Amino acid sequence: MVRKTIVSVLLILFISFHICIAVRFAVVSYNVTISEPDVSAFYYAANVVLDPNIPNAAAYNSDTMYQVSPGYGISLPPMPFVYSIASAYLMSPLTLIPYNVAKLVWSNLSLLMYITAVTIVLYIGGTTSIKRMIYLALLLVWLPFVYSQFWLQSNALLILLIALATLSAVKKRPAIAGIFIGIASLFKIFPLALAVLLGLRNWRIFIACAVLFSASFLIPGSTEWFSAIQKIHIYGISKININPPTNFWLNQLGPILFVVFAAMISGMTALVIFLNKAADYPALVSLAIPSAFLISPLVDYHHLTMLALSYSYILSRAENLPRWFLAASAISFLFVNAAVLYYPFVNPVSLVVMSGVLLIWVSFCILLLPKSNYAVLMKNK
Repeated sequence: MVRKTIVSVLLILFISFHICIAVRFAVVSYNVTISEPDVSAFYYAANVVLDPNIPNAAAYNSDTMYQVSPGYGISLPPMPFVYSIASAYLMSPLTLIPYNVAKLVWSNLSLLMYITAVTIVLYIGGTTSIKRMIYLALLLVWLPFVYSQFWLQSNALLILLIALATLSAVKKRPAIAGIFIGIASLFKIFPLALAVLLGLRNWRIFIACAVLFSASFLIPGSTEWFSAIQKIHIYGISKININPPTNFWLNQLGPILFVVFAAMISGMTALVIFLNKAADYPALVSLAIPSAFLISPLVDYHHLTMLALSYSYILSRAENLPRWFLAASAISFLFVNAAVLYYPFVNPVSLVVMSGVLLIWVSFCILLLPKSNYAVLMKNK
């Protein structure tokens, strides 16, 4: 009873810490002259697509943004909108409240979505309630998520959608799983890689995702999305453009060798998933997430929030996993956290961070090899 009380208090403290971050953006940032956080892009675009006098494609137009965003209560130029038009419609409920209130609401919703996503994966792994609280408290100090909260990113929504997709796949509802991944792909491109890899296990996942993703382009203005992705800028007071957060390996290897590197990562991941018929869906998702970051041309610290699902799976099965794998996972966790803590604004993300991602990917590949002594532990419950 005492142990459970202590864990509950710690959990409350960590949650309170994240709520303080939310209050910081709702109150303090109101008077600072820095660029608006990323939620401003959704708030601006949602207002645009709901305005019958403005074409949807204007959501990607910087000149229109500077002209009309003050009318939406956004005092500084919002971040550029580099997401699908469908995602703007999905985020449109935020426009029902003033912008500065919307920032506070989104920050706390993100915290709730993150907690729910981690809890879902821990639940699938069969952890007890006390262990679930301990592991959740640990993952609340996953610094890529804190970084994501600092900039009010959409990663918490994505991690929830992927967790729901994993749960649906476990419950033998592959089409529903594909739909959840498809919705996530409307916000970021990399969930499409998850759909492709999980489609090797059940083709319905990929088909459902592909159909939903393709259908989103029937919305007027949607075809401008890919052009916008190629023009990632941060609009500050001086409207200075900066380089996008390129993948460390792309920066070091160059385009040609990076394509070879990405092909090797993709091929090995697909081979492991195809050959291992015993691995459950949480294990496959845990392998696919780091592989998606290794092959993505653009990687920023906040994107790595998604790795919390992989670590949640590891924690939920810790008693059955080999010590070398747990040690590699702990090193990976510490590498990424330490790098984000000391070098939060490095572009591209540091070698230490991407080495941590590579380490967790290699560890999962070895663990899930069909001839591995531990592959049997990955069976569906």
